[in-house]
Parts: sequence; C-alpha cells; structure tokens
Amino acid sequence: MKILQITPRVPPSVCGVGDYAWLLAQALRDGHDIHSSFLAAGTTWTKPEGMAEFPVFRLPELTANALVDFIASRAGDFEAVVLHMSPYGYQKRGVPFWLAAAWRRLSRMKAAPRLITMFHELYAFGPMYSSAFWLQPLQKCVLREVARTSDRLRANREAYADWLRLAVKDTNREVPAFPVFSNMGESVLRSDSSERWNGMTVFASTIQPKHLPLLSEVCRSIGIKRLGWIGTQEPP
Repeated sequence: MKILQITPRVPPSVCGVGDYAWLLAQALRDGHDIHSSFLAAGTTWTKPEGMAEFPVFRLPELTANALVDFIASRAGDFEAVVLHMSPYGYQKRGVPFWLAAAWRRLSRMKAAPRLITMFHELYAFGPMYSSAFWLQPLQKCVLREVARTSDRLRANREAYADWLRLAVKDTNREVPAFPVFSNMGESVLRSDSSERWNGMTVFASTIQPKHLPLLSEVCRSIGIKRLGWIGTQEPP
C-alpha cells in the first residue's frame, strides 16, 4: 500500500509535525508494509540532504490549483492522502484558504484517493490586540471546511476530537485521538527504575527568568532531581 503524506516541512527542517510524520512513515513501513511519499507544502523549505529515506516532493506554489493538479496527476499512485493539519505551517497567519479549497475539490474528484486529516493543532488564542484574536474566526472556517471534506479524521487530543465532531455537525462521527509519540527515540540502555534519577527535560528556545521560580516549584513538588535543557539559547 502506498500513501502520500502532506506536511509543512520534512527533515532536516526544524518541524515537529514533519518529524512526527517521518517517524510514522517508518513505523507504517516496518510494521505494516505501508509505504509513504511526502509532499512539503509549507511556507518555508529545506531540501533533504543526500538520498532521502522516502520520496519527497515540494509543492511548487501554495495554491489550490497546484495541490489538486499534483494529486490528480498521481491519483493512481496512492491509495490515501494524509494531511497533517497545522494551520500556521501552511500560511503565516494560520488561514490557509488555498488548502481548504483544494481539499474540497479533491473530495469531489472521481477516483480520488481517500482523504485522511490528522489535526495537530486547531485555532490560535490571544488577547484582543493580537492578530490571533481577530483571525480566529477565519482559522475556524478553514478547519471546518477541511474536516467536512475529509473521509477520515484523526486528532492528537480528545478536546480537538470533540471540537471536530461539532464542526462537522455529527457528534457520532468517529474521530480517534492519538497522543503524539516522542521524536527523541528510545535509549538502547535500559536500567531498573529504582536505579534512575527522577529527571525532566525542558524543550524551549528560551525561557524568561521570571518563569524560573515556577519551574523550580514544579520540580520540588514532583521530586525532580535533575533538569535537562534543549533549546537554541543558554538557560538563564
């Protein structure tokens, strides 16, 4: 079985959604003989280095016509198209109307592959003076259109699944919620839990000094004795 996975970016780009989809492709291939190709359709692009593990294509332009033409020309190559929905990855303000329009057109196409959407994020929140506040209705409009024209829906949180059922006006619609697995991998060295330190790793580009007291309080309350840091700046 062959599928096409649409993501904003693919490794080595810094993109959690791209990492998730890539690891998913590995598991589908190794465990279920399902083979993935990737279509990068994000606002930025980093070409994979050397020979990529999976076939990777780049959408030439972020338009409905470009996406529909790409899939229509390869309709017989894939049994399903999996869209990893993270709105800001496909449009800088989180309102990719072009993507919603393409998804609607694909849903009406004869002999179209099955359309599956995995929702990694929904709409943004923010104070009244922020763009997120004013653009939220438009973001919801895009999400509803994509959800209503998908053959299958998936989400990574139960709250997202509940919202999607309301969005498609079908509270009985099957929307499984699959928690996001770690993209850090598993250590090959295993030890008994009694021999391990209680530790926690913080993933953040930076952290404000004012947040350190709260972080320290959390560590003390749950018995954390070792704190790791992964980010682009030195911790304060």
